[in-house]
Amino acid sequence: MAERNPTRVHLVEKLEKLVEAYNLGTVQVETFFEALKALAAEMDEEERRAARENLSEDELAIFDLLTKPEPKLTKGQELEVKKVARELLEKLQDQLAITSWRSNQQTRAAVQSTIRFTLNELPTEQYPEAVWNEKVDAVWAFIFARRQQQAGRYA
Repeated sequence: MAERNPTRVHLVEKLEKLVEAYNLGTVQVETFFEALKALAAEMDEEERRAARENLSEDELAIFDLLTKPEPKLTKGQELEVKKVARELLEKLQDQLAITSWRSNQQTRAAVQSTIRFTLNELPTEQYPEAVWNEKVDAVWAFIFARRQQQAGRYA
């Protein structure tokens, strides 16, 4: 889950802390299993969120990167950000289809440029320059890492 969407890393951290507490003997077995069931339910709910939001898993990951932990958005602004996430992945399809895009400087630069230009469509008032730059970097890192994971899976 966290590989598909880096904003889910908190779920991994919760699981690790829970297992660590169990291994250290600081939590009783019944309490451990109740906490584990609650975490599983939370993870299940997170898995369903993409469908609820009417987004693909990659679109949801980009949406989350653009909205978590900030900025706080209105429902209308959230719809704008979802549209930007969809458009970005559509625009990147041809560039990312090139097998060696990560190692080709020109293609990599084109991907970065597409990210920057597409994220210019975000609501300006909610994304001041510092936040916008942070979001561009986060989306670039996600695209680079996610496509590398997918390429490794098919190799």
